[in-house]
Amino acid sequence: MLRRSPDPCAAVTFGAMCEQIKTAIAESLKSHPSVASAWGFGSFFRGEDYHDIDILVVIEATNGRLLDISRAIRTTLLRIEHTIGTSIDLIILTETEFESRPLRDMDQLVRITA
Repeated sequence: MLRRSPDPCAAVTFGAMCEQIKTAIAESLKSHPSVASAWGFGSFFRGEDYHDIDILVVIEATNGRLLDISRAIRTTLLRIEHTIGTSIDLIILTETEFESRPLRDMDQLVRITA
């Protein structure tokens, strides 16, 4: 579903909504000690028409628990999806993977957590 705001005040409304979503994601990820940082990217964070919210979560070394950690983070973000009514497209990378700058939009990432 493509979202679009015809309202001339959409930039102000969108900015407030974006900050609320970033805060909700940051707060929810605090319960996951393996999360090193989280970033937003894509059309939502560029303020363009969007159909989902792209989130990149960077995790510390997993000691082979990547699947468990990924499931736990995904479950947490599902609660936010239900609240905001928009799907979250989640990418999880280790710190080493993140440092290799694998995304096309690396220069446009929006910080969500430290």
